[in-house]
Amino acid sequence: MDALSEVLQDFRLSGVNYGRCELRHPWSIAFPEQKLLRFHFVGQGPCWIYTEAEGWQ
Repeated sequence: MDALSEVLQDFRLSGVNYGRCELRHPWSIAFPEQKLLRFHFVGQGPCWIYTEAEGWQ
């Protein structure tokens, strides 16, 4: 089993939403706060994540 499958095996997934964005430098994207767990994947290039609690990571 691959590492991602091991992490996801205990989650009870109730639905799937899929979207794809192809963005060029400079870019940014914002998501409203959510109560549900969401996954995002960056396929290439650097990525910084900002949260009010942690700032830029």
